[in-house]
Amino acid sequence: MPYEQARSTDMTLVVRTTGEPLSLARAVRTEVRGLDASLAVGSVRPLASVVDETVAPLRFYLLLASVFAGVALVLAAVGLYGVVAYAVVQRTRELGIRMALGARAGQLMGMVLSHYLLLTAVGLVLGLGLAWGASRALSHLLNGVGPTDPLTYGLVVTVLGAVAFLAALMPARRVAHVPPAVVLRAD
Repeated sequence: MPYEQARSTDMTLVVRTTGEPLSLARAVRTEVRGLDASLAVGSVRPLASVVDETVAPLRFYLLLASVFAGVALVLAAVGLYGVVAYAVVQRTRELGIRMALGARAGQLMGMVLSHYLLLTAVGLVLGLGLAWGASRALSHLLNGVGPTDPLTYGLVVTVLGAVAFLAALMPARRVAHVPPAVVLRAD
């Protein structure tokens, strides 16, 4: 729209420069005054600050989503640890009987670890599939990271896998090093 027809609206003038943008402010004001003395030049600011101001709410929401994602990962890790550790403790009597029948501590720990790490692996594969589908559906909200970012997926798998490993290892190790008679009398 020509300037003469749009006098009542605000106008924006964008100037490209190779140097410091604000160093041209005086020259731009002088040039605008030379074209039309009735024009007032308002705020002069670099385009980067305009873009930052425009995307600030989106960045805040992404930061908030990242914080919630971190809290969700911690809650998932705590829940996974609790469930796996409880399940291993529930098998204390069974492990005591196996020890009384001649199983060695290493065999018991290997059996417990393989069982719960297999369950964890199945859960992680299913979770990754669901996360992949959800991230594809929400890809329009992502900024600076792809919907299938390998670093994010790798971090989640590593954290949850390590938590499941420790959750199965610590109670199994404790039970494996207790004499079978003590384990069987514990009930």
